[in-house]
Amino acid sequence: MKLMVLGAGKSAADVVYEGVKNGKEVHWVIRTTGTGPSFFASARGKGPFKNAFEAAHTRVIASLGPSIFNSENRWTNFLQHSQLGRFLVEQVLAKQDQAIRNEADYHGRDKTKGFDQLEYDTPFFWQNGPGGLIHHDDFWDIISSNVYIHRDQVKSLDKNLARLDGGEELACDALVCGTGWTPSLKFFDNEQLSSLGLPVPLDNEPREVSQLWEKLFHEADREICSRFPMLANPPTHPHQKTGTTTYRLYQGMAPIENSSILFLNHLNTGNKMLAAEAQAIWAVAYFDKQIKLPSKEDMEKSIATWVAFSRRRYLSNGELGNSINFESITYVDALLAEIGLSAHEKEWRKQWFEPFQPSDLGKAWAEYLQKHGHR
Repeated sequence: MKLMVLGAGKSAADVVYEGVKNGKEVHWVIRTTGTGPSFFASARGKGPFKNAFEAAHTRVIASLGPSIFNSENRWTNFLQHSQLGRFLVEQVLAKQDQAIRNEADYHGRDKTKGFDQLEYDTPFFWQNGPGGLIHHDDFWDIISSNVYIHRDQVKSLDKNLARLDGGEELACDALVCGTGWTPSLKFFDNEQLSSLGLPVPLDNEPREVSQLWEKLFHEADREICSRFPMLANPPTHPHQKTGTTTYRLYQGMAPIENSSILFLNHLNTGNKMLAAEAQAIWAVAYFDKQIKLPSKEDMEKSIATWVAFSRRRYLSNGELGNSINFESITYVDALLAEIGLSAHEKEWRKQWFEPFQPSDLGKAWAEYLQKHGHR
């Protein structure tokens, strides 16, 4: 059986791997009009950490990158606002990027099936496209030895045949699209989408509204570039624009003009479960009227800052203004701080070097319920 897999991200990679393991001839097609191949990092842990995910959920690691949610302290100021601090961060990031490329060994393996075409275009720090962790020790050996790689578009499909734009015709018994998904908000009409701060086709937004937000975004972008010089000059990269407006939700959840509804987990983030649970606590506090919200003007500025940061930090991935891929921990800390919760905090050594655990959010829930009389 001949299997074609379309897509560049983790879901496509998993299907490709399982296809080979089950004896299929696999062709992996990555379109040229997207952001290119994904980076795939090892999931193995180092030092005291069981895996890479655990290490990434320490505040010391979370503090390395520029984040609008980082608390201002000597450590983050040193890392982001001094030349020496930025140099050290850039060295750490470059070392990690090189480690990812070295493990894959894109140019040292058999290239007869196109393996070298899997090398990602933009350094992993920028997250211009989807990325993921590799959970199989033999992943790269399996892919390089068995999988045919094509950087091309699928032009047409016929019975047991796929034609690519470049002229290749590939025998194909099954096609799997590992191309992700698009959140559907089609149960709202365009006027409702706009009023709720949700993405709406660009042509459907009133000109005066567009001009207001573009002014806010422009001002916020200048602030982000000044605050985080690392983000001011992104590398050359394949960029994809979106045909809609951005998300315009306070704290990624709350419409400015309607306090009767929240939108949870409409985020691109490295740990959706952690973010969703923290958002749930924030949502309860919001509807309990236990959060002192800023003025409308300050909420607009906060949203504009988030959108500007998302676009600068995550390039194509940040176009919708809702990407905080490496900011899960600092985002959760910011939400809990706004509610006035501190039970999840630990003594300084554990606070900085111990992974953020689900039990920490359990403590935050218990603190909130005790403070506000819930039974």
